[in-house]
Amino acid sequence: MIRKLIYTLLALTLTVSGTVAQHYNQFVTKHDQYKYCSNCGKPLNGENAHFCYTCEKYIPYWELNSSVLFNVGAMAPIPVPSPVKHIYTWYPNINPALNFTITRWMNSNWGLTTGITLEVKSFEATTKIENMDINVVSDDESGLGGHFTGFSNTDIKNNYFTIPLMATWRTNNQKLNLNFGLYGSFLMKGHFRQIIDGNLHVETIDKTVIDDPYDLDMDMSKFDFDDRISNYDFGVRFDAEYYFTDRLSGIVGLRFGFSNTMKSSFDYMKYKMYNMFGCFGIGYRL
Repeated sequence: MIRKLIYTLLALTLTVSGTVAQHYNQFVTKHDQYKYCSNCGKPLNGENAHFCYTCEKYIPYWELNSSVLFNVGAMAPIPVPSPVKHIYTWYPNINPALNFTITRWMNSNWGLTTGITLEVKSFEATTKIENMDINVVSDDESGLGGHFTGFSNTDIKNNYFTIPLMATWRTNNQKLNLNFGLYGSFLMKGHFRQIIDGNLHVETIDKTVIDDPYDLDMDMSKFDFDDRISNYDFGVRFDAEYYFTDRLSGIVGLRFGFSNTMKSSFDYMKYKMYNMFGCFGIGYRL
């Protein structure tokens, strides 16, 4: 199934890329933007088709790229809270990302890059918890607060529409590109489920301290926080892209969010959550 999904994403990206490239090349041919210098009007010949030897001036130009990436990471507090004593399992899941970028090369080494990314960020983890301060809703809709000890299973899957804005540097032989900058993501669909199994030492009811704290057995209790996920995520993004051929490349990258991925109404625990993901994949220059 994984292989079928990868082949489907590759086929989709190559199909879209081919269509975009065809129209883009028609535009380039029609307007002759790479054949003649926009400053003096003379032909651009020689090894560097983007440098006018008459004007001794680099001619800026646009470049389109597409890529299929896979995100690997988690949405979690930073640093790891002290009540989290052990991480038993962590499943990164399959997190595809379809990425389309456009770069404006200002000279032979530097450019500005933006575009759109449709991506999934998800994972599942099971941890051991000791004395974590949490707030839950009981069967009678009362808000119970206290310290939990036991086991926790977290399942998160968020779909984002992402727009990056990055500076791009490349080597003189144009084999290696480094992109670094910011991203803004808009949540299209979110899922956050928590299952806890253990003991909750109840100390507050509806945020009011009670005189006689008591222990409550949380037997595989399930909580859904889909509606508490923030609609936005902002952070920093870094990509390294190496071209094996003139068009085909391999990509690795990092995405680190600096905004809380949960709304202010999320009071299940006092910690803020951040997206932290790496990625890898292949790219294609149109």
